[in-house]
Amino acid sequence: MVAVMTPSRDYDQWERYDNLKDKEMASEDAAVVMLSGGSFEEMRQQIWKCLKDPEITRFSFHGWEGVGRSIFLRQVIDELLKQAKSHDEEEDEEGRSDTSYQIVWVRAPSSVGDVRTSITRVISQNEDYLNLDVRNLRSIPNQKILLILDDLQQFINLDGVGLSRWESMVWPGSKVVITSHSKEICSKMNSNVNIEGRWEGLSDDEAWDLLLAEATDIANSLATFNINIGGDALMQCYTYLLLFPDGAPSNDYSAYWKIECFIGTFESLEKMRFVYRSLRFIFENRAMILSDDSYIHVSESIVSKVVPILNQQGRCLVRCGLEREEAPNVDEWEKDDLKRISLVGGNITTPTLQVGRPPNVPQLSTLILYQNPLLREVLDDFFHNMQGLRVLDLSDTGIKSLPSSLSSLTNLRLLALSHCQNLETLPIHLLHALQNLEALLLQKSPFPKLTQLSLNMMQHLYYLNIDGAYNLTQLSLRGCSSFQVLYPPKDLEILNLSSTKISEFDDFRFWKLTRLRLLDLLDTKHLKVVPWHAIDRLPQTLNWDHCSNHSPAEEFHANQGYCISVGDDKIFDSLSKDSELWEEYFKKFRFSVISCD
Repeated sequence: MVAVMTPSRDYDQWERYDNLKDKEMASEDAAVVMLSGGSFEEMRQQIWKCLKDPEITRFSFHGWEGVGRSIFLRQVIDELLKQAKSHDEEEDEEGRSDTSYQIVWVRAPSSVGDVRTSITRVISQNEDYLNLDVRNLRSIPNQKILLILDDLQQFINLDGVGLSRWESMVWPGSKVVITSHSKEICSKMNSNVNIEGRWEGLSDDEAWDLLLAEATDIANSLATFNINIGGDALMQCYTYLLLFPDGAPSNDYSAYWKIECFIGTFESLEKMRFVYRSLRFIFENRAMILSDDSYIHVSESIVSKVVPILNQQGRCLVRCGLEREEAPNVDEWEKDDLKRISLVGGNITTPTLQVGRPPNVPQLSTLILYQNPLLREVLDDFFHNMQGLRVLDLSDTGIKSLPSSLSSLTNLRLLALSHCQNLETLPIHLLHALQNLEALLLQKSPFPKLTQLSLNMMQHLYYLNIDGAYNLTQLSLRGCSSFQVLYPPKDLEILNLSSTKISEFDDFRFWKLTRLRLLDLLDTKHLKVVPWHAIDRLPQTLNWDHCSNHSPAEEFHANQGYCISVGDDKIFDSLSKDSELWEEYFKKFRFSVISCD
């Protein structure tokens, strides 16, 4: 019998994903890719030896960071259960075989109470046992238990609450198995044997199979939450993080994954955000990544093992920490199958060692030059032969201007120019040439000479982060019919979001824009919910036409601009009659409630 118990845990950052957390953990019985090969067989034999040795009552299994430990152990336990069902096993004096266990699988326990509750619930099948004192555990019928503390994140003192040597005193022949990413935690748990899985000990095929098994298991887990992403797509999501070996800002990966077509097409941006946050939660929960509020990192041991595999496969060229003389030659760029190039965190002064011409790489889809502060110039014709480029990241470089050949990137979907301290302004004509652009990441770039920015009628643009442009006072996104998310600079004074897909005031951080004087929201049929309780001021002029099929812009401005026209009055349901907005602001406005039909 196998029981997977999931104690409650406190994830402050992920409170919205409690249901996902429960289902994700409970999916540990899902079928996964079988792990085979010399290193895995050696590990399997070590675990079997511990299971059969009566002198070993506790053993731990750690390593491989957060990848594959639980999956591999489940496969060994499945073999254990199959063997226990056979009739040719030797039995001990009490009629029990050396591999016949009642299995209690406790996923990510946080206290000894979680462990005790799991044992009593599984062994007794009697709710009365849930409140038993520890001393009365002996009253539970004598059974041989294999207690698995899976993915242990912190030390739990089993002996400190009366469970001293419980393996032999309560249920003779029982064992405790501990899995954790931390060798220190395993050592503190007083294991007789510590088994360590090391990435450098795996062959390339074994390492890739281990990642694929984990990705497939995650896909099974997400499927229980009606998120259908295959194991191969999840592999691409995870290995994409390795294009940023030293870590990268965490908020932007959703845009990268969407544009690289890893996570499919969703009916709403909110669903896509949920999928991204779900993946990030699972990666972090399984210790596959380390993250904080700003950055995501993959452990150095995984980077060291897997990046060379990506390079050997021929579809990626990933190098980090390059010196100026180590930039790849043009012929390295021009390999037929090369799709992605990442030259991150170095001191290169040019992306490639020039041979008098730009690289001819029409098949290249991704170019990441992030964190190269000595890269101050990209030659004017550099992008001429990169017609297939979809992602270009020049963030945190020293560039002072953008080359004219940028306009030839007609398939470009994502342009990242964040943290570019030397880039004084944006060439608007070059941006308008990128008619397929979906995401523009400009955060923390000051653009001191940029005071006005018009990106009107860029039909595919859905995301803009320009929160560091401290002199920008006027921004227009009129007619950007796909546009949904804006991170504006706080001192913005004039904003036009007419004919966009904005659906909430928080989508453009309205609460942040304390100096906003004019806000145009004409033809914003998706904007149907307003958090009036969180709004304490309105701009001097607000032109808001919910439907834009009965009141043209000219009529608004003829009425001195103070107009709100909506399709029904439900939008004001959450506005208190006592709100100061009525007296302070709404008395200036002309209201129209006219059906959109």
